[in-house]
Amino acid sequence: MRLEAVEVRAWSDLYDAAPAGLAGGLGLVREVVGDAAVFRARLPSPLFNRTLGMARLDGDVLDATVPGAYLQVPPALLDAPARALLDARGYQPRTRWVKLTRPAGALAPVATPLRIAEADASLADVFGRTLCAAYGMPEGLAPWNAALVGRPGWRCYLAFDGDAPVGTAALFLDGEIGWLGAAATLPTQRRRGGQRALIARRIADATAAGASLLVSETGLAPDNPSLRNLLAAGFVVAYERENYVR
Repeated sequence: MRLEAVEVRAWSDLYDAAPAGLAGGLGLVREVVGDAAVFRARLPSPLFNRTLGMARLDGDVLDATVPGAYLQVPPALLDAPARALLDARGYQPRTRWVKLTRPAGALAPVATPLRIAEADASLADVFGRTLCAAYGMPEGLAPWNAALVGRPGWRCYLAFDGDAPVGTAALFLDGEIGWLGAAATLPTQRRRGGQRALIARRIADATAAGASLLVSETGLAPDNPSLRNLLAAGFVVAYERENYVR
């Protein structure tokens, strides 16, 4: 499925972008098992420890997913034999994400007091540090985030309150598909329209770059602001994806 494939390619390139010393220290691993992508890291987050992109479930894929990591299974694969296999291997559903899509086509400007700017090389370190601060990541990950700025296929953005960086977002362009990720705002600066403006900017830039489809994913929860912002920007839920853990 191409909606899964673009996420796999974005995260694969993200892992490839990590500076060598940092990648070694974090134990970053990405591998292909069958047709699934397996990501692992010594970080306490399922974002960095998960398996996705599979076209079918089999024992090799299940065995490659370490305990505590997310096995992200599209609904089309969850037939009775697959559920039986998951149960037999000790997997249980933990959370659910939604995959969202939207056709290309620029939005009307979003009103916000924040200034939106695309990050260039001079702002790479600012982007890296701001993303860490907004997500609550360790500051040591900032060089990894910064490595995306100017990397082929990636476009990175910052939201500013005056001269102070307060939010981030990224766009990964893969042929005719634009994938939206890395969206985060400092807690003190939320509810000011920054993320909606960053979504609109990425949709406009992806459309101008020739993309015909925009894709993203986020947690399924009624109080999830990312989900609200994406729906407000015209995204629709393509499907819900179960996250299994053993």
